[in-house]
Amino acid sequence: DGYPFLLTNTASLAELNRRIKANNTVEFLPIPMIRFRPNIVIESEFPFIEDHWKLIKIGAVYFDVVKPCDRCIVTTTDQLTGKRDEFKEPLKTLSTFRRQTGGVMFGQNIIPINTGVIHNGDQVQCLEHR
Repeated sequence: DGYPFLLTNTASLAELNRRIKANNTVEFLPIPMIRFRPNIVIESEFPFIEDHWKLIKIGAVYFDVVKPCDRCIVTTTDQLTGKRDEFKEPLKTLSTFRRQTGGVMFGQNIIPINTGVIHNGDQVQCLEHR
């Protein structure tokens, strides 16, 4: 809400869903990425690798990776039905392994340094690590 871009990672979501499934005895429907409302989703094999990035380049655009995104109750709401998850997922599980100072984190807030165009399928390059 406070930054122009929210970057998330498919491997991070897969890890979250794996943990939710392992901790529940009832039938589990995976949490979709839309619950986190990102505008940039990267495909990766490495969960939460984005936590270690400080400066990245996607296509011709450079981005400062500013801070992790603290997640609110909206992530427990199915955007298609408007119903809240009775088990408070994904926040319940996220809080077991993603709690940091400032909240429960998923995704990274990023700010573009220059103007340009990015495209679906562009390579993501980490230029500087934390």
